[in-house]
Order: sequence, then C-alpha cells, then structure tokens
Amino acid sequence: MTLIAEKIYQEAKLLSDAEKETLAERLFSDLSTHIDPEVLKSHLEEVEKRFQDFEDGKFEAIDIDLALQRAHRLIHRES
Repeated sequence: MTLIAEKIYQEAKLLSDAEKETLAERLFSDLSTHIDPEVLKSHLEEVEKRFQDFEDGKFEAIDIDLALQRAHRLIHRES
C-alpha cells in the first residue's frame, strides 16, 4: 500500500461505522465500473451454476450467522 493510501486508511478508521459503510460502498461502486466484461461474464456463469446446484439439492444453505462465524475464524487464523 502506498503512503497516501495508508494515510487515507488511518483517517478512515476514525470515521463512524455509518461513514465507513458509505465510503466502502462508494469505493466498491467505483471499482465495479472497471470490471473486465469477460471476468464479469465468468463470475455470473459461476453464480448461475452454483445456484442450479443448490436448486438440484447438491448442497444446502447454512444460516448467515454460522457462515459469518466460520469466515471470521478463517480470516483470523490466517492473519
């Protein structure tokens, strides 16, 4: 991360949660306008395939709280 990006990050950490959320949404929105159309097409095809697998009963959905707990554990184990 560049020095300016690190400075912005440090400043952003001082924002309220609502301001952080708004900033993150705006940054993500800006990034999403630069997605390669082929990459987007590939991602959408994968989403459709996974949804069909779900519809066909190849796997079951899990509770969002459980999924977030698992993700949190994985993230903190690897950092």
